[in-house]
This record gives sequence, C-alpha cells and structure tokens, in this order.
Amino acid sequence: MIKEKHSHIDADVEQKTLLDEARRNKTRDRAQNVAVVALFFAFIYIFAILFWVLPDRDVSREENRALASAPQFSFESLASGKYTSEFATYMADQFPARNFFVGMKALSERILLKGENNGVIFGDGGYLVKRFDVTDYDTLKRNVGAISAFSKAAEDAGVDVTVAAAGREADVADSVLPAVYRGATDGYWTALADDFASLGVEWVDLKTPLKELFSRGEYVYYKTDHHWTTYGAYRAYEILAKQIGTSARSQDFFTVERASDEFFGTTWSAAGAKWIDPDVIEYYRFDGDDDLVTDRGDETFDGLYKRSFLGEKDKYSSFLGGNAARIDVTSKSGGREKLLVIKDSFFHSMAPFFAADYDLVIVDMRYTTDSVAKIVTDEGIDRVLILLNAETLGEECGLGRLAMGVDAFLGN
Repeated sequence: MIKEKHSHIDADVEQKTLLDEARRNKTRDRAQNVAVVALFFAFIYIFAILFWVLPDRDVSREENRALASAPQFSFESLASGKYTSEFATYMADQFPARNFFVGMKALSERILLKGENNGVIFGDGGYLVKRFDVTDYDTLKRNVGAISAFSKAAEDAGVDVTVAAAGREADVADSVLPAVYRGATDGYWTALADDFASLGVEWVDLKTPLKELFSRGEYVYYKTDHHWTTYGAYRAYEILAKQIGTSARSQDFFTVERASDEFFGTTWSAAGAKWIDPDVIEYYRFDGDDDLVTDRGDETFDGLYKRSFLGEKDKYSSFLGGNAARIDVTSKSGGREKLLVIKDSFFHSMAPFFAADYDLVIVDMRYTTDSVAKIVTDEGIDRVLILLNAETLGEECGLGRLAMGVDAFLGN
C-alpha cells in the first residue's frame, strides 16, 4: 500500500516536471520566435529609415558608374510601368550598405556553384567577364552605316580612314568561360562583320589576334575589368600601325613602368567578388613623353597620365585623365602629323603608342555634338582612326552624328 502510494506520488512529480519543462520550452520557443520576428522587422525598419534619411549618392566609386536618382512621378509613367521599374532601380542603387550585400550575394553564389552574379560570369583563373545578354542588331547596323557614310566621304576627299573593332572580353576570353557560355558571342561578331561587308567598309578585326594571344596565356585583358591591358593595347597597336601606314614602334622603344598593382575594375565591382586578386596597370613610357601636352578642354597637363587617379578606385582613368568629349595630345616642338581618333575608352591605354609619332585629336561621340568632318577640314587632319569596342558599336553612342556634316568634305 505504501509502495503504491509512493509510486503515485513519483508519477505525479514526474508528470509535473514534464509539464514544467514543456511550459519552459514553449516559453523559450515563443521568446525565440518573438526575437526572430523583432529582428526581422527591426532590419526592415532600420534600413527603410536609413534609405530615406541618408542622402542619395550620384556615383558609385566602387562600380565606377552613375547611380539612379529618384524618378519623377506621373500617372502616365505609373500606368505604363515605367515609374515602378525606375523606382526599383533607384532603390537597388541607393540601398544602404549596397556594396556589402553585393559581396555577400556573390559569395553565396559561388558556394552554390553558380556561374555568375549580377551580370558577371566567373571564369577560370580569376577572370570576371561581363555577360552579353541583349544585342541590339538594329543599332549596330545604324552605327556601321554612319561609319560607312563618314569613311566614304572622307576617302573621297583624300583623307585616309582606318576602321577597327576591339573584341569584348567575352569574345577574347572565351576559353576561360564555363562551357555553357563558350561560343555564345559568335553570332554578334558575325553580324558585325556582315554589316561592314554589306556596306563596303574595310575594317580591322582586333578580336581574333588577341584571342589567339589570350589562348596562349598572354595577359592581354584585365581579369577584373572589361578593358584590354596596356600590353594588349600594344599588340593591337602593332596591327593598326601597319593599316594606318606607319611602322609600329618596337617594345624595346618603351620602358614599362608598373604604375599600380592594386587595380580592381568594373567587372570586379559589379560581381562583388571580393576574393579576387587585383590587376596590374602598366605605363609604356618613352623619352620625351613628359614633354607632350594633354588638353582635355577643362584642364591641361604635361604628359599622358593623370597620376592622381592611381590613388582612387578608377585607376584606368589615369590614362589621359579618363573620358572626355575631346582630348588633344600635342608636342611642344610641333611639326608632326595629326591623327584624329574616334574612340571609346579602349583607346586610352593605346594613346601613348600613337603619341610617340603623331599629335592626337581624340573625339568621343558619346559626349560631343561637334561635326567630326568639320574638325578634319578645319584643323588639317592627316589621318583618321575609328577604334571602338564591339559592345559600343551595338549601343546608342552618338555615332549617328558621325554621318552629319560630311558635306564639309566637299570644301576640300
């Protein structure tokens, strides 16, 4: 009887203990759930407050690009979906600690063995290659047509014109891309060649020889940026010099200066791949290059390099000081031939090679409305080089204005 009574008591105690433990677990679980929900809402509200309180940034130094500003509201833009699309872009660009979260996303993509992040493909050997999704073939044809009209008018007036296209990194570095991406750019390059052929434009293909060099392991394109390296620009210059009708300076003519070994370019910034090693920027120097004068319109400096950019994120802009509507490079002694270059930023690291023999008039159609034909006739230009990256040729980049004003050649 006593044993039975004690067993009942022990059972009651055990049951009470289990009930107490269950209540404690339930209380703990509830507290944890509340804490998770509180942290979730705190995260949302804190970042929402920061989004509205912090001032908008105009540019991203890390990505080297302009950031979206708040779109103007109208019922028409709201109904068309334009406002919501622009506002989404604005929020993504202005989100607090954006660079940190881009980096975290990139790391998670690599852990999950994904091949790209934020429009950048992870290639072998640390190469970060811009993806090539949308191609506007109509714009490409219009741009090639404008080049054709300008070239024919200039040639009829006795001005030599050389046209060249540089390959995108995805074209040249095809061998380091994951298998699913290889060969995917061939259609665009074929269309480019067909457009030039159909309009009777003789042009220089710079993709194919540099792709061959790249496949042999030569450092002709940066790993963290979309531009070719200075060495890659030199190898392209060797080809173009012959087309222009001059002898290329040998590599021995130049002294290679290691300007920076901490260059992280545009694809590194977009990809958020913080674990990738930096690139090296080299200057190809020659005797007397400091005696040249670079005039960007709003500033003038001696030599070919704006070294202050080496202390900033955008180190590539140390070549000629970056993009501008027009840049003149002249010798103080005078008496040299003038070469007019219609270009994008790919020419900047090539400029020192041509500057060894020519005074340069460098025009970027993306930033100017001036008539190039008028510049040629008014300023006694001897030769013209049109050098653009293949990507630029497929974009609205001002080349349509190249065909405007060609009547100026009639006065030659």
